[in-house]
Formats: sequence, structure tokens, C-alpha cells
Amino acid sequence: MGKGLVLGLYRLDHDGGGDLLQWAPEFSVETAADALEIWRVGFGRGQAGRRAVVFQDFVEEFVLDWKDMIARIVSRSPS
Repeated sequence: MGKGLVLGLYRLDHDGGGDLLQWAPEFSVETAADALEIWRVGFGRGQAGRRAVVFQDFVEEFVLDWKDMIARIVSRSPS
């Protein structure tokens, strides 16, 4: 579900976004980052390497422009 949400937001961002992104141009990126942060925290402690692997192929194939943002978020240690 998380990958689907990120992919949908990525497509919204890269396919124009219509009226929504005219009013809130950072909506898709910020919402994707928030969703990834929630997923990261819920994934469990000591699993940063595994978190990165879970998304690596998906990022390379579908959301390459967000690669750096996603890597920063999923590699953080849980607070």
C-alpha cells in the first residue's frame, strides 16, 4: 500500500497535478515524505538496512526522481 501511495503521488507530481498542485505545489512530495516517515517508524528498530532494500527496486523502476528523498527517510534510525 505504501508503494502504491508513493507511486500515485509521484505520478501526480510528474503528470501536472491539475488544479491541486497549482494551489499546493509541494503537496505530492510532502505527502509522500509524510507517508514514508510513518512507514519507517512503524517498520521497527534496527531494520534500516532492510527498509532500504525493500524500496530499492521500486524506486529505481518507478520513482527515480525521488530517490534521494526516499533514501534519506528510510535510512533514518527510529526516534
